[in-house]
Amino acid sequence: MSSATYQIEKPVRSDFEEWSILFRAYIDFYKSKIDEDQYARTFDRIIEEKNGLQALVVRQVRGEEKKMVGIAHFFPEQTPWSEKQILLLNG
Repeated sequence: MSSATYQIEKPVRSDFEEWSILFRAYIDFYKSKIDEDQYARTFDRIIEEKNGLQALVVRQVRGEEKKMVGIAHFFPEQTPWSEKQILLLNG
């Protein structure tokens, strides 16, 4: 049995199905609900980097098999404490 390695990278359009499974679990964890079409709209914003919304995905790699096991969303934000932007990290 080979050990797993992990890759961290930006998602691509073909990642929607795997990403949406993890994002739905995130929404469910917080006992929230969003409209069904919001999943696709959010993913489009990530892929197109609209409004600064970005994401990274974590893939577990075992031989030729890759499986998405984690996601992180982040976006720049202004703060009154400084002229510099800060980065907000969101599951």
